[in-house]
Amino acid sequence: MKKVKIKSFEIWIDVLVLAMIWLFLFTYFKPELIFSDTTVSGGDMGSHNYLAKYMKESLAQGRIIGYSHDWYGGLPMFQFYFPLSYVMMALLSTIIHANIAFKLMTIFGTFIMPLCTYVAFRIFDFRFPMPAIAAAMVLPFLFLQSNSMYGGNIPSSLAGVFSFSIGMALSIVFIASLYKGIRTKKMLAFNVILLGIIALFHIIPIITIALSSVFFLRKD
Repeated sequence: MKKVKIKSFEIWIDVLVLAMIWLFLFTYFKPELIFSDTTVSGGDMGSHNYLAKYMKESLAQGRIIGYSHDWYGGLPMFQFYFPLSYVMMALLSTIIHANIAFKLMTIFGTFIMPLCTYVAFRIFDFRFPMPAIAAAMVLPFLFLQSNSMYGGNIPSSLAGVFSFSIGMALSIVFIASLYKGIRTKKMLAFNVILLGIIALFHIIPIITIALSSVFFLRKD
């Protein structure tokens, strides 16, 4: 794999492009609303508010998995669902209000997806300006209106599928790092840890990774 030399002016242009992408996203996600002490609703978001509250109380007692008696005859908590988003919410809520921490995690996947795409294209050794262009091309997908529950885009995240969005963003980096690891016979520990983190956000990106990785199974 040939090493791509990065010039300083290219880095500054890439930083500018990423900054413009995030500024554009902030025109949609108004900072005054994100940082206001209000409860997010819509779609399945109401039930996720409860999960966040439960995790904050459980984490304070030193546990993640538990059992809730708040619905009907009770139900297991975080034994069949992915806890990492809620752990991060709970930790963040120790320094800011829980409602704001919840909102920040809800949009976290949306904001890191352009960055993850940029990083992935750098790992793939695409030349300037392809990584920045790839990051910008994430925007049409994020604002896709044709689905609101399949995950990854903004309507899905705002309907409650935000853990999937985070996992999907990280899976873009993983696919690139897996390719580089296969080519260089390195990065095993990094890839294993990253895959584990993605699984703790959502299982569906793991399925996507498994299917995508078949492409790399070829003879040199």
